[in-house]
Amino acid sequence: MKNLKVFYFLTLCALCLYVAIGPAQAGTTGGAQIINVGAGIVNGNGILEWETPPSWVGGNTDHAALGFQVLCGDNVTCTGAVDFGFNIFQAAQVTISLNGWSSSPDATGTVAFYDGNKTTQTWTVAGGALVMSPFTVPVPGSDGAYFGEFTFSMPANSDLNVPIATSLDFTTEPSSSTPEPGSALLLGAGIAFVGFLRRKVHG
Repeated sequence: MKNLKVFYFLTLCALCLYVAIGPAQAGTTGGAQIINVGAGIVNGNGILEWETPPSWVGGNTDHAALGFQVLCGDNVTCTGAVDFGFNIFQAAQVTISLNGWSSSPDATGTVAFYDGNKTTQTWTVAGGALVMSPFTVPVPGSDGAYFGEFTFSMPANSDLNVPIATSLDFTTEPSSSTPEPGSALLLGAGIAFVGFLRRKVHG
């Protein structure tokens, strides 16, 4: 009888641990995939050259990065934009962050994301690095296609070919934390088993 009580106690502890940890893990395993990614350059004012076209790394996973580099002529204001798009067919939270550098301390711009509404974040340059607070937007995943835009503006500069080198990073996580049906069934069976043990102990 004593051993049965110990087994009952350990089983109850294991179920409590599952309730506290298991469902949260089930909701964050395997983020929604970013697929069919693409990007296009929109030229602006000034003498503008693109050292490399926009290129994606990843693109069929829960993380993708879009990288490119821009060169501007001397003594002209330089502006431009890169449009991007990708598909997600699962409800998710998309976190967008920015990495890169510029030798123009006065360069600035925005990153916009269209998810039914327009979410815009401004970036600046500090110590040569592009600085932008990462932001997270929800996507329902039902219609699949989502779009955004990276813009930049650099004032006239005496140096020839002042560059911006940047990488836009996209990371997804499922928006639901509901445990999988199999996990929920296992939890229910475990609770029923604990009830059975309890009746045996006290019966």
